Amino acid sequence: MPTVRAVDDRIVPATGGTTPVSRALRAGHAGQGLGIGLGLLSAMCFGTSGTFGAALEGAGWSPAGAVLARVLVAALALTVPALFALHGRWALLRRSWRQVVLYGLVGVAACQVCYFNAIARMDVGISILLEYLGIVLVVGWLWLRHGQRPRLLTVLGGVAALGGLARCYVETGAIEQAKRTLAMVPEGKRNEAAVAAARAALEVSEQALSVGPIAELERRVAADPLDHQARFDLAVALNAKGRRIEAVDRLIEIVRRDRKWKDDGARKQLVQFFEAWGPTDEATVMGRKRLSSILFA
Repeated sequence: MPTVRAVDDRIVPATGGTTPVSRALRAGHAGQGLGIGLGLLSAMCFGTSGTFGAALEGAGWSPAGAVLARVLVAALALTVPALFALHGRWALLRRSWRQVVLYGLVGVAACQVCYFNAIARMDVGISILLEYLGIVLVVGWLWLRHGQRPRLLTVLGGVAALGGLARCYVETGAIEQAKRTLAMVPEGKRNEAAVAAARAALEVSEQALSVGPIAELERRVAADPLDHQARFDLAVALNAKGRRIEAVDRLIEIVRRDRKWKDDGARKQLVQFFEAWGPTDEATVMGRKRLSSILFA
């Protein structure tokens, strides 16, 4: 039985059930969600390959041997689905066997041999990022060679990838590589969040190179609690060792004792720490609350 509903003070029939258009939209959204889920699962599985390969190479395997083991496992896993997919379509495989073999040798085996050779010589995380950066290089090639200007979302994705790669370089102490990576970011995109965070992390890492040992700085602060420069340097040194909460404590103490020291230098350093750590980091959340309680008390 049809029902009615009120719309802008008018009485109109209520539609019952669903329309073909709404069902198609829901099916499209479901398919999109499934595709994104499969893509994320694939990326996570691929991310484990570096650790897997590094463990094999650490046990004495060669890069080629590690690739052979990985390809054989994948072949066994995909044999049954492939047989179902090709049921009644074997002629298609016979016609395309050259492309299949070429793809297997170049697109699968050769790429993985290069990748496993890379992780034998550098950090696994950086190797993975460099491989994923290949997409950015393809976009750049299409733009320069064929004039296919990338969309804004593609540009932002490439910028985020460069920022992430720079962060990895900073975390592994490869400061010069981080600088070169950030220099690749277009001028107009250097204030994007991922790039700004990588730049802040780089500056903080460089700061730590100019301060003294933690034990010496702690002795200076204990001998003279008003030595704000020693306390400031101690915060920088503690952050370089991953002791973020302690670094926040030292800078908050400077703000509490003398906010105007070095033109509000302690507060500015805290803000730079927060940017480098990210908004959801435990030290960032705690530090922002404590800083606000002092500034707005």
